[in-house]
Amino acid sequence: MADETEISNPLLALIREQQLIDDLQYEEVVAELKRSNAPVIQLLQDFGIMKIDDILHVIAGHIGADVVNIKDREFPPEVLQAIPAKIAQMYHCLPIAINNGSVQVALADPLNPQVADEIQFAAKREVQIVVADPIEVRKTIERVYGQDDTTGGFAEILKELDADKDTLAKEVVEADEGDAKAMEALANDVPIVKFVNLVLQQAIQDRASDIHFEPFETEFRIRYRVDGALYEMAPPPKHLALPVISRLKVMANLNISERRMPQDGRISMNILNRQIDLRMATLPTQFGESVVLRVLDRDSVKLEVESLGFPKYVYDFVTEVILRPNGIFVVTGPTGCGKTTTLYSCLRRVNTID
Repeated sequence: MADETEISNPLLALIREQQLIDDLQYEEVVAELKRSNAPVIQLLQDFGIMKIDDILHVIAGHIGADVVNIKDREFPPEVLQAIPAKIAQMYHCLPIAINNGSVQVALADPLNPQVADEIQFAAKREVQIVVADPIEVRKTIERVYGQDDTTGGFAEILKELDADKDTLAKEVVEADEGDAKAMEALANDVPIVKFVNLVLQQAIQDRASDIHFEPFETEFRIRYRVDGALYEMAPPPKHLALPVISRLKVMANLNISERRMPQDGRISMNILNRQIDLRMATLPTQFGESVVLRVLDRDSVKLEVESLGFPKYVYDFVTEVILRPNGIFVVTGPTGCGKTTTLYSCLRRVNTID
């Protein structure tokens, strides 16, 4: 149990490694983390184990960065333009200053080693990481960049659903008792349709490879995977779990009345003027059905082998192997690394009339 928590929470592992937390405190934090899933940095403060400044200096010392205070700080337009709004909102990163062509960036998750490289690639300039209070980083990003249209759309739809929550709650109870007509009506309710479409649009816009819909005892979580890392959307109310999952099942032509057996389906739709295929799998859990959507963006896999960025020796080997008349070609790697893109590119090379 402890090992899994350390892996998923590098800050907690770092604090323990430096012996800044005793075993009893550690067990208390782990228990609360499993119960509430609150940020570790917040739990360390709530339990009186460490102050925020001490935590930030531990992080900074570990990654070799400086600590900066961004509260009430003003950001010139040229600094904000160094990181586009979409990148800032997606990676929770805030440009602080520009020095000799490189940009200083504060991250909400400075212990994630991949984020800096991804930001540098997306922003097309050198990035220097600094450490700041993660809560202030998120607040400041919202203040200086504002919310994007999709986030605003979520707020409007959730407001609309909240205004009609009594009627919706009644429909959810009827559907939950096995009323097929009530469940179908719930799945086709206009605000539910809009909400599901916005979730899918947001995930596709952020280049997600998977989308997870997970009902728990007291909450309903929606997460999507981008470049191997899971990002959580603002959790909708728990009572939306059944109508949202029912809507997805309708879209995939699955049996919405069947909730005790796993089901597999497929959704094909146009999102952001792109044809997107979604492979869907449902799994019954203690608190309702869990759904995973695997995203296949047809446009993203229409690549030539030359566009994959292979070193020459790999490119020469691959192009020779895929032209062989028989045999097995194994492509492996973690979620989102490019296996499907690689295979489709190879198929495109050999997909000739003869």
